[in-house]
Amino acid sequence: MYFWMILLIVYVLISFFIDVGKLPYFFRHLWNILPFCLGMYLIYRTKVKQRVGYVETLETKIDKLADRYENLRYGKVLEKLEAMEARLAALEKKK
Repeated sequence: MYFWMILLIVYVLISFFIDVGKLPYFFRHLWNILPFCLGMYLIYRTKVKQRVGYVETLETKIDKLADRYENLRYGKVLEKLEAMEARLAALEKKK
């Protein structure tokens, strides 16, 4: 935030000095390109942050799905163990 405020103040001061004649007119062309470049940088940075947000969302969803998968696998293993114990108990009663 402070960077942008300082940049705005510097931009106004340099524009003023160009208009007054303290700086050559050549600087006006360079100085007019600067806001365009900064605007393009901000757009690029915003798009990159959106992609990072999308990646983080996908990572969260993948983690949740992995946890659900592990719970399902663990649940199935427990069910099979309980079924095996029930069959072993039934076999022991037959003997």
